Amino acid sequence: MSIKQATFSGSQALTTAFASVTLAVPAVATGPIALGGLWLYLTTLVTAATLTVRITRDAVGDELVCPDFDAEIDVGATTATDGSCIIDYDRIPFYGTSGVTSLYVWAKTNAGTITLTEAKLTLVTG
Repeated sequence: MSIKQATFSGSQALTTAFASVTLAVPAVATGPIALGGLWLYLTTLVTAATLTVRITRDAVGDELVCPDFDAEIDVGATTATDGSCIIDYDRIPFYGTSGVTSLYVWAKTNAGTITLTEAKLTLVTG
């Protein structure tokens, strides 16, 4: 078994409409992989309490790798405008990995606007 990490680092505004970021996927062996966990790091929290998150293998959001998932935003211990979401995908299998170099995380808030600054997705192979 091998664990890899697909990552995004930057700045993406999230509102009540879906927006996406591109995760750079490291080279993985041909064959199925399993989704492990997804970590989303957020800033500028004001009114948002939850995110709806989906992962797709295409840039326009039509080819889902897993269904939508609603996650609570956990607010930072010392900075009330920082927060994070952690989603455990419990090793959902994902097939058709040959040639995949990117995955796309789509997210929207239940209210207001926040900023996604980093996303990390673990991929389990073997």
